[in-house]
This record gives sequence, structure tokens and C-alpha cells, in this order.
Amino acid sequence: MIRFKFITAAFASLITLAVDDVRAERASSLINPAAVDHIRAIQAAIFDENWYDAECLADEFERAEPNSPTHHILRAAAIQAESFSDEEKSAERRFKTQIELAGALLDKRLESCSRADSAVAYFFMGHCHSLGAIWASKYGSFISALRLGLKARNRYSKGLKLDSGFIDLHTGLGTYRYWKSVKAGILKWTGIFKNEKDTGIAQVRLAAERSLFSRDAAKSLLIWILINEKNYSEAADLSRELCQTYPHGKTFLWPLAECYSKMKLYPLAIDTYLDLRARLLPDPGNHINLIRVDFEISRLAEKIDDRATIRLIAAGFDEYYRDTPLSTQRLLHGKYFALGRL
Repeated sequence: MIRFKFITAAFASLITLAVDDVRAERASSLINPAAVDHIRAIQAAIFDENWYDAECLADEFERAEPNSPTHHILRAAAIQAESFSDEEKSAERRFKTQIELAGALLDKRLESCSRADSAVAYFFMGHCHSLGAIWASKYGSFISALRLGLKARNRYSKGLKLDSGFIDLHTGLGTYRYWKSVKAGILKWTGIFKNEKDTGIAQVRLAAERSLFSRDAAKSLLIWILINEKNYSEAADLSRELCQTYPHGKTFLWPLAECYSKMKLYPLAIDTYLDLRARLLPDPGNHINLIRVDFEISRLAEKIDDRATIRLIAAGFDEYYRDTPLSTQRLLHGKYFALGRL
């Protein structure tokens, strides 16, 4: 389930629109009122894992503003989110094509746009590199992910230099600073990377509270930061809030279940994983996430000697284990054979 955590990171630093009317006049042509409406609708579809609607809305956005890079970025975010949700990388070419198209339009935009529009352009350029870095971290190489992460940081930093009041830029920059600091290892101690963990957390919190259109995105990123910091109570609160806001998807059930498990609220954790399981069963795909969920349920049920739930999971595994692809069996061999022993 560790890899699945980055489903949110794959698109979450991109968008969540709670537009503040007081600051609306800051909006550049890249985030005009019509664009805001389109972004809000696509964002909701992504977080609710309604992939078809997200694609249709992106197509509608493209027809309305064919020269805008934003619909390409949103489509890339939707493709990545679906790919990560399904643990399947077959859409890699489509994803990279959307990133390339957005990048070309953003480069052209920067040739003649206003200062405010330039800050927003760098914001979206940062997202292009962030999405690429997250894809590379899951399906590519560490070196590629690091290179793209550094590019994203540079773009966000340029945007802040142009417009320090554009709070949304803190979403991506703060996320980079936090995870760079906690994952840097020896690079941090040798001075190659500075420890900017606290700065990163503060930036993501600022974006969650005050950004123009990235508040829920920042909250989504903050959830995994809080879990990494072992602040499970606040992470659970944010997860429940976003589950209520986006009730049809699985995105925020994963961290909520993990929080309950870490807090030793085992019945609540089991119920949350069972909710996830019910949403996975109609389309289990390559069974990766179904096996992960069933393993977690069985592990937690054993802690409280919940024999009925263990029997339920054992019976469910008997129904699908023969259909599990060999690649999944190899990837999750420990969990797969543990479920077979129930």
C-alpha cells in the first residue's frame, strides 16, 4: 500500500478550487472565471475517481480554450490518477504526450505574458515536472524522479519571485521541500540537500489555509506528511473531511484506514478497509489493491480475534486467487501466500 499512497501525490498538488472572491482579481488569463469552472469540475471528477467524466470535461475545456495548457495538465493528472489507482502503466504514452503538449504551450505563453500570468505559468510548469517526477518514482528511475523534482522546485521558486502573494505556489514547493528533506538520507547530512522539513510543512499548511485554488490539494498532500510525522489524529480528521467532500472515490479511504490502524482503532480500520474492498470488487483489475486490502483486513482482524471477518476474507480470496495474474503473485508473494493460508 506504500506505493498507493502517492495516488494522491500524483495529482493532488494540481488543483482543488475554493476560489476566494476577495482575491479573484489576482487571477491571470490562465485562471479566468471560465477556466476556474472547468478546473473545479475536473478536479471533483478526479478525486471521485470518475475517470470518464474527467476526460469528457477536459475535452470540453479544450474546445472552449484550445490554446490553454491547463486542460492538458488536468488530463495528464486524470490519466496518472487512474493509472495509479489501477496499478497499471499502459497509459504512459498518453500521459507523457499531455505533459509535452502542456509544456510547449506554457513555453509559448511565457514569451509575451504579463507578470501575474508568468507566475501562474511557472506554477503549472512546476506541476508538469511534479507529475513527471511522481510517475518516474513509481514506474521509472530514482535519477529521473530527482531530476524532474528539481525542475519542479525551480519553476515554483521562479513563480514566487514573480508574485510572492500567489500562495498556491507554496503547495508544490512545500511538498518538495518536505519529502526531499525526509528522503535525502546521506545527501542531507553531507550538505548536498538542506533539511527544510519544517519549512515544507509550514508551506503546505499555508496553502491549505490561504491558497487561491489549491486548498484541498494541499490538504491531501498534508495528510501523507502528517502520517509520516506520526500525527495520525489530524491526518484522520483531514481524511474524513475529504471523504465527505469527495464521497464516491477511494482516494481518501486509504489514508483514513491507515490512520485508524496506526491509532489502534482496529474495528474502525477494518470497516474502512471493507469499504475500500467493496469499491474494488466490481473492477479488481490486476488484483494488486484487492490483495493489499484483504491482507490488511486479515492482519487487523487477527489482532482482535475477529474470526468472522477472517472467514469472510478467506472465502473471498478462494473466489479470486486463481484469476490473479502471475505478475501480481510475484509482486505481492508474501501477502498472496499469507491470504492462502487463512
